[in-house]
Amino acid sequence: MDLSINLGKINLKTPYLLASGTCGFGLEFENFFNIKETATIITKGISLEPNPGNPPPRIYEAYGGLLNSIGLQNPGVDFFLKEIAYKLERKNYPYIVNVYGKEIEEYIKIIEKLNSTQALAFEINVSCPNVKKGGLAFGQDIDTLKVLLKEIKKISHKELIIKLTPNVSDIKPFVKACLEEGINIVTIANTYLGMAVDLKNLKPVFKKVYAGYSGPAIKPLTLRLVYEAQKVSEDVYIIASGGITTFKDALEYFLVGAKVVQLGSILFRDVKAPKKFKDDLKSYIASLHLNSFQELLDYFKEKRQMW
Repeated sequence: MDLSINLGKINLKTPYLLASGTCGFGLEFENFFNIKETATIITKGISLEPNPGNPPPRIYEAYGGLLNSIGLQNPGVDFFLKEIAYKLERKNYPYIVNVYGKEIEEYIKIIEKLNSTQALAFEINVSCPNVKKGGLAFGQDIDTLKVLLKEIKKISHKELIIKLTPNVSDIKPFVKACLEEGINIVTIANTYLGMAVDLKNLKPVFKKVYAGYSGPAIKPLTLRLVYEAQKVSEDVYIIASGGITTFKDALEYFLVGAKVVQLGSILFRDVKAPKKFKDDLKSYIASLHLNSFQELLDYFKEKRQMW
């Protein structure tokens, strides 16, 4: 059964990716399933300099999901190149590097350093709700976003994926902005901005007050965003990310227009979920008497056009 899918020049063996921030650098999962044949790793966000992240607490279990205030903790791009990238490449693991910066110049410097790697693409984080500067500002202002995209496209040797924020009133203009700058792969979406309060101490749970909300409860919200985004243009490739807990959740995203999906919070509950979802996808495609994942997407598209 052929489960491969192409996103522009990016060739994936399956439509499953391990979402940034939930799989570390992917190496942590190699004892649970065959990474090369099952899923593509998206690394945790990489910054120009090491980032210690936010002070604890960082995780809070909320109804229907998780709030996180990790703050994009990471060892920086130089450490990644020296200690991580070569391990991924030595094992021939497919990976995409998630990139973020506080200023356009930081994005440029990081990408210039990463151009020499074997990464399949760069996922540009313009949407993280856990920092007061950088990502969120780019992701919520179209003019600023377009300036960023124009500059990084000039210097990137890899395909670019723009990870959009759901914390806007309308996702469509941001998808259009990406297409106008010649970038047609988008991830929809990052976490939703939320918060929690401590009734015992009568104050916010998190030191930074706000946190990113993920998990099963956000799926209906992100499903709508994906459906709206796919109506912008036939040229856009959508990577869906948000609340996938079961194989059927992934199917729903494929049905509304996503080409691939990211598995995030589910990895904290079931480290073998990517392998199970891969097997389930094979069985589902066979049940429809189809021969490949691309045929399934074509079949879903025909159904979607009748809505």
